[in-house]
Amino acid sequence: MKNQEILKNLKEKLEPHYNSILTEIYNNRILKVKSLVGFFPQVGTNYGNGNKILVVGRAVNGWRIRSEFNLKNYKTEKKDYFNCFYNASNDEKMLEWVDDRYGIINKNKHSKINKNKEDRYNTKRSAFWRTTRRLSLKILDKADGNFSFNDIAWSNLYKIAYKSGKNPGKELKAATFSDCKEILKEEINCLQPTTIIFLTDYIDWFNAFEEMLKGFKYFNIKKVKKTYSYHVGTFSIENKIVHFVVAPRPESIKESILADEMEYLINVDKNN
Repeated sequence: MKNQEILKNLKEKLEPHYNSILTEIYNNRILKVKSLVGFFPQVGTNYGNGNKILVVGRAVNGWRIRSEFNLKNYKTEKKDYFNCFYNASNDEKMLEWVDDRYGIINKNKHSKINKNKEDRYNTKRSAFWRTTRRLSLKILDKADGNFSFNDIAWSNLYKIAYKSGKNPGKELKAATFSDCKEILKEEINCLQPTTIIFLTDYIDWFNAFEEMLKGFKYFNIKKVKKTYSYHVGTFSIENKIVHFVVAPRPESIKESILADEMEYLINVDKNN
């Protein structure tokens, strides 16, 4: 299935869940006045050529200006929030923005004309994107110069985050969780990845979604201790095996070891 076909399918399947999330947030007197951002999954233009890798984080740490919102006037505004989220995440370049900003040097980052965090974000300074790149090179068996982030798909467990950054707190997670787990299920069904990398941590993050994943055929998971602790497993979609690994967040640990161990665990699992 081509990139645009996948996106069309995702959009159709996910819209009801995003609208349900918006209703939950509006009904929460604290959350509805917060400045938030909405994230829609990004599917690389080359996704599906060979191994199909889906990388999943916790939530965005701030996001594009077009995705910003609060719901104080939700009932009176004539605004299509869902399409704002979709259009903010999806354009003709898709994940090329991560390549374009990988190592970008912005000499004017402190100037008055460049106060927009989005404009000066260097993806190479992100442990998440560095680790994603290291591991994708290994799984896709690509030389350094031949890899593009458009070779993969990217999503997050939670689709709504704070405009200011930081992970969703308990209240925001609770308000969106029910629909976020259904969104993740639909993403997996639509994307049909061969490998899923959860760079989320297990406790308080992945484990909340585990019960939903048990609904897939032949689901199994086990904890593995190496330099770091992981959870590794498989399940089946349309008689095809999906391999996944749940890893600790890469900040403040050795990313090269993390990527090597994840590749090893995925390969061992595939050979068993």
